[in-house]
Amino acid sequence: MRPLLTSPRVLAAAALALLAACGDPLPVGTPQPVDNPAPTGSAQPALAVGRNGRAWMSWLEARAGGSHAFVVAVRDTGGWSAPRVVAEGESLLANWADVPVVAEGRDGTLAAAWLVRGVHGYSIRVATSHDDGATWTRPVSPHTDGTDTEHGFVSWIVEPDSMSLVWLDGRQYALADSTKRVMQLAWTGLRADGTTHRELFLDEKICDCCQTSAVVTGTTTLVAYRNRTDAEIRDIHVQRIANRVVFPGAPVHRDNWHFAGCPVNGPSLAARGASVAVAWFTAAGDTARVRLAWSRDTGMTWGPAVEVHERSGREGATGRPEGRVQVVLTPGGDALVAWVEVREGASVLVARRIGADGSKGAPVEVTRVANGKRAAGFAKMVALDSAALVAWTDAGANRVRTALIPFAARP
Repeated sequence: MRPLLTSPRVLAAAALALLAACGDPLPVGTPQPVDNPAPTGSAQPALAVGRNGRAWMSWLEARAGGSHAFVVAVRDTGGWSAPRVVAEGESLLANWADVPVVAEGRDGTLAAAWLVRGVHGYSIRVATSHDDGATWTRPVSPHTDGTDTEHGFVSWIVEPDSMSLVWLDGRQYALADSTKRVMQLAWTGLRADGTTHRELFLDEKICDCCQTSAVVTGTTTLVAYRNRTDAEIRDIHVQRIANRVVFPGAPVHRDNWHFAGCPVNGPSLAARGASVAVAWFTAAGDTARVRLAWSRDTGMTWGPAVEVHERSGREGATGRPEGRVQVVLTPGGDALVAWVEVREGASVLVARRIGADGSKGAPVEVTRVANGKRAAGFAKMVALDSAALVAWTDAGANRVRTALIPFAARP
């Protein structure tokens, strides 16, 4: 009797059908599109959760003559507020991967960070508002070097009694000695009047253009970023600041991804109490993967890497992961991970639920975002009380879209 030969595609479909028949142990709720005030011509969204569960969204709007406006709106139980302009002009930099960001402090201070062009590089500007974005303080630069180099990829840190920010700082690229030209991870505190403290460097050699991510849990601040070694190993590190003591950055997992360039693919952090999750992309060993790791002690130690998605370099039935990850934690402590993968030439935003014990639910397609990496940009996701809010650039409609992914109950 000849053995039955079954293709990997058929086996995968059968496995998914069997999983559906048995009931997904970690279901993802059906994504529900929701309206938002971003108009045609909007792109590069960012999200943040503020006081009382309010969700802030920012985006860029293209204006006539090649200029742009940085705009914010807030969503609460009454819906979205009217959009309010933070900054605008021809010098405002619109970048597909490095987007403006906002955050709301515990006292209601709204902080914003955006980029302005230089001759060769670009700089960061920050400002604060005490009336939900109606008026803003005079913009200042959090970095004082004055070099025409690259500064960006800001993450806001909202602490119980203050706010601060981290960014990628390229001032070393102004040095005459090319061997010392490296990107650094910088930090500074923010005052309520919009001025900043002196910079502190958390890591003196990191990847040049990968996004940062930061969370605060209790008295601990965690900052995730892509490190860079002299041997060009570019793995994800987490810097831990506890009780105002700065601990050296350490790898979450030793992927040993050797890559002589920047993949433009940063990590994402989420925390609830002492439980912290970090998700990231790696292509170590020429295999594209999305991974997740858990910490149960506010980032002091990390568990093994969980494979959220793993495929070979070629496209398959479930797509080739490109990364651009986001992670949030559900009220029950599961992780909801979102990432972009390529299916038949289209970029698709996918979400999957991962249990604290490493168990996995079935992947769910959230939306098709665009054809082409830059047009698709980076989707953003935050956790609300009963759902995750997701924002992305719909390149076909030339505007920012949003959706809610309900936190479905376990069966």
